[in-house]
Amino acid sequence: MHINYSRSELHLLSEYSRGTDGVEGLSVKLKVSVTQIYRIIESLRKKNVIILKNGKIVNENRTHIVLLLNILRDSEDAYIPLSDRGMEIMMVMKEPVTMKEIAYATRLNVSTVSRKIKQMSGLSMVIRDGMKYSLNNKVWNELSELCSETEKYENNIDFRVPNGCELYHSDERSAVFSSASDLPFTRTAFSVFEKFGIKVCLGTNYYTTENADIAVDEVFLHSLWVIFKDKDWKLKMMSMIFYVKNKEYLQNIRHPIKNEMDAIISGKEVKGWVSVEEMQGRAEMYGVTIIDKEC
Repeated sequence: MHINYSRSELHLLSEYSRGTDGVEGLSVKLKVSVTQIYRIIESLRKKNVIILKNGKIVNENRTHIVLLLNILRDSEDAYIPLSDRGMEIMMVMKEPVTMKEIAYATRLNVSTVSRKIKQMSGLSMVIRDGMKYSLNNKVWNELSELCSETEKYENNIDFRVPNGCELYHSDERSAVFSSASDLPFTRTAFSVFEKFGIKVCLGTNYYTTENADIAVDEVFLHSLWVIFKDKDWKLKMMSMIFYVKNKEYLQNIRHPIKNEMDAIISGKEVKGWVSVEEMQGRAEMYGVTIIDKEC
């Protein structure tokens, strides 16, 4: 799950970055009650950003937090474009992308993306080249580093997932993770392949925080997130067989691993996969043919 900040949270951090670290002083600066300041601080504490010690704010001194504070200190208005999913939008723009691509990646509507980019453009945070947008690292030289460090942190933590679990993917809706233990979460990925005709022997349980029946396309996508990180050849082979067996329901899935699968099905060799012959030998157990004979 991406760490997003409200405008009031970043406004508080912005003032803190300039030296106001007391509750009373922040109340004056933000023009809100002391009670509201305590609420904002507690919200940021839950996100592992700051703590309150002896009436003073102390930041957690993680790399991405230090970079965020540096950027907020550079401009009094920087907190506005970075708030309310702005950080998430910015992280997509590490490379040039269109508004539609940003909207797809963040699951936001284009009008929201457009509004946030307009705010960023007002502070020269982004560069436009034709229909594509990217971070303006010449003016804001710590933006890319902030995105990278935040991504590293997020890839290893999700507050919805129990400690000790392996996290594969998280977004606003849910997280996908694994554990050797039986946990009270919805099973997904390889743990429910058998429901769709592919039995997999596992020593690991795969879960999602989504509390609902998981459709075949989501099960498949979750398996792609797992093998994208683990790169286990056996799991990759079983995902391929699952894909071919249920292909008619999976055409709308977008993922680099699925592109590799389509290339293999069309007869191409793709690095990192076992031979088609080996996959076909296993696929025959499920009545599946890997290579598309029409290609």
